[in-house]
Amino acid sequence: MKFIPMSDLLAQASREGYAVPSFCVWNAETVETVLRTASELRAVVILMNGPGEFSQLGPHEVGAVANAVADRFSVPAALHLDHGNSLSQVEECLAAGYTSVMLDYSTRPFAENVEALSRW
Repeated sequence: MKFIPMSDLLAQASREGYAVPSFCVWNAETVETVLRTASELRAVVILMNGPGEFSQLGPHEVGAVANAVADRFSVPAALHLDHGNSLSQVEECLAAGYTSVMLDYSTRPFAENVEALSRW
């Protein structure tokens, strides 16, 4: 299975009236557990992680691990950067195969937050 854009998961969920759960993952074991359970339940799912988990595995390693594990499952899923704290981190995650990103500048001055988000 290839990770798909979160917008695709959420659009279908909105049309069909169901929720899409999201779970923090930080290694192969957590990725496998979430995808196996979602597959057993025939439920779509979002795998997410961010700066808090990157001390264990960085974006490129998480992307590689998640994609390798995902190849064993057919459940629709997205790989999401949650609360990314820099544009370089967003770019790194996209290059690593993430299909959704969230840039969180809420701790920065308002003008910097608006300017960064208006680029997208």
